[in-house]
Amino acid sequence: MRVKKIRNFYVMRLVKGEEILTTLKDFLKEKKIKGGMIFGIGAGKEFTIGYYDLVRKHYIKRFIKEECEIISLLGNITLLEGDVFIHCHILLSLPNFSTIGGHLFSGTITATGEIFIHPFPIKILRQKSEEIGLNLLDL
Repeated sequence: MRVKKIRNFYVMRLVKGEEILTTLKDFLKEKKIKGGMIFGIGAGKEFTIGYYDLVRKHYIKRFIKEECEIISLLGNITLLEGDVFIHCHILLSLPNFSTIGGHLFSGTITATGEIFIHPFPIKILRQKSEEIGLNLLDL
C-alpha cells in the first residue's frame, strides 16, 4: 500500500495481493480514524459480496472468483464495540461486461485499488438493532 495525505484526505493505492478490507482496517487503526467515508475504484478477484435478507436477517453471499473491474467502492468508517468497523458496498464489472454488486465481505487486489479516505473529526458509533438485525448508525 502507498498513501499520500492531502489536507484532510488520504489517497491510497492498494497493490496486487492486498486484501481490501484488511488493508483498510489496519490503516484506519494506525491513523486512529474513527469516522469517515471511503470511496474508490480498481481491479480485483476473489470477491465475497452479499445481499441482506431482511426477513431472514442474514446475508446471502456470493463468491466471484474471476478478476473484475471495481466500478465503485463506497463505504463508511465507524466504531462497533470500540473497534473500527468498515461498511462498504461494491459494484463490479465482470469479464463479460455484466455488473454485480452488494455488501463487500472480502476481495483481493489484482492490478490496483485507488482508494480515497475522508476522515471525520468525530467518532461515529454503531449499535445493534434487534428489529433489523444489523449494526446501525447510532446517531
